[in-house]
Amino acid sequence: MALIKLNNNLISAVSALPSGIDTGKVGQVVTAVYDTDSESTSSSSFVQIGPSLSITPSAASSKIFVQVHGGSVYTASDKNGKFSIFRDSTNLGNTNGFYVHFANLSYLMSGLSMSVLDSPSSTSAITYATYVKTSSGPVLFQNNTTRTVITAMEILA
Repeated sequence: MALIKLNNNLISAVSALPSGIDTGKVGQVVTAVYDTDSESTSSSSFVQIGPSLSITPSAASSKIFVQVHGGSVYTASDKNGKFSIFRDSTNLGNTNGFYVHFANLSYLMSGLSMSVLDSPSSTSAITYATYVKTSSGPVLFQNNTTRTVITAMEILA
């Protein structure tokens, strides 16, 4: 077995990384809380519903980790809601988004949780937002006065 050394020290003797290593550190965190009573849509195309925030990366090489948690999704029987995170007008999920809520009962309510690691290659202000569409609406978002939080973290490259 090979002996691994860092800066001529055994791994067990290393208590910190060498100075000047800035990769993988969190540069900034931006959070927005959305506690509007209730919104609904019957749109078959993605429309913005729910939280949004703006973040300005400090370097074009930075990545942005975006999370959306909370809220509640409420749909009628045999209906679905497809949720995604958008960067400005770009869908960061696929055509079905990141999260599909399908009701097979008369009505079904559940929470929402999705995340994405984005590489925007920009130092301009970027808006991240929650979008939803449905195959046959309506989809209610934030039913029963729940809260949704969107958080964006800049990861330095």
